Amino acid sequence: MFLKKLSRIVFTVVVALVLVLPVSSASEEAKKIKVVLVPERNIFNQQNKYMIMRDYISSILPVNIEFNVLKDYEEVMEVLEIGEADAGVLGSFLMVHGMVNHDLIPLARPVWNSGESVYRSVIFARVNSPVTKDIKTWEGRSFAFANRHTSAGFFYPLYLMRANGIKKDPWDFFSEMKQAGSHDAALWMVSNNLADIGAAKDTIFRETMRKNPELEDLIKVLYTGGKFPDATFAVISSMDPALRESLKQALLGMHNSPEGRKVLDKFGARKFIPSPREDYNAVLDVVAKAGFDINKITVVDHLGRKLKRKGKLP
Repeated sequence: MFLKKLSRIVFTVVVALVLVLPVSSASEEAKKIKVVLVPERNIFNQQNKYMIMRDYISSILPVNIEFNVLKDYEEVMEVLEIGEADAGVLGSFLMVHGMVNHDLIPLARPVWNSGESVYRSVIFARVNSPVTKDIKTWEGRSFAFANRHTSAGFFYPLYLMRANGIKKDPWDFFSEMKQAGSHDAALWMVSNNLADIGAAKDTIFRETMRKNPELEDLIKVLYTGGKFPDATFAVISSMDPALRESLKQALLGMHNSPEGRKVLDKFGARKFIPSPREDYNAVLDVVAKAGFDINKITVVDHLGRKLKRKGKLP
């Protein structure tokens, strides 16, 4: 009786593995998958963070996965739009834009060691600045934002202004709006007197402050708010459904194996969880209340970027 019960258990486990894992053979050529990353932090730090993920996924699936940090958010969306990349690790706004306009499919996102799978916007200024929580004191000041296609680094501050009665166009309200290029760069711009006010995602804000404790005496936080899904692994809709499901299950199952847990620990996460479309409703709400129509926002100026690559634009 015991042996029969044991055999049934073994059979069930084997069937489950067959359903979850792709069929492979020694002669099977590894599928190349190009994954693009937004430069939300210093590009070298961003690249290094994902290298361990590359090695792990390639060790359990018949894929040769490649992570590349691109120079800006617009290039990330461009290569996904035109099919030069198979997947991306996207911030919440690019994920929403990609779902609405390009049928990108969210697979999973990490639960960080903090227990959070979302991030918030942090708005900050220098300690000795006359800028305060009273948003009227922001008028005529310079504002550093990570990128104009980020929830935390752009849309949330503009939403907050509208929610507090500021109806003036942001480009008229601020003396200057400066695109820093990354969330940590926005923090450095404010700390070095290159901008009066900055906005960044809280995970990178805290990471940068922790690594540079001297900033504690230079930076004051004005507001923290919003709740946006973080670092979503998304794929293009033309990806083979079986491969897409294998990638999803590889991410969602990482915490179930000793090797996967080691990788997660180095990555700074507890596990990956599903990231369904409805989790991004908060992004849509903030974008709309900031005064923007998600259907009319153009992330990529294809003609302009083409001319720039050919040297016809500065």
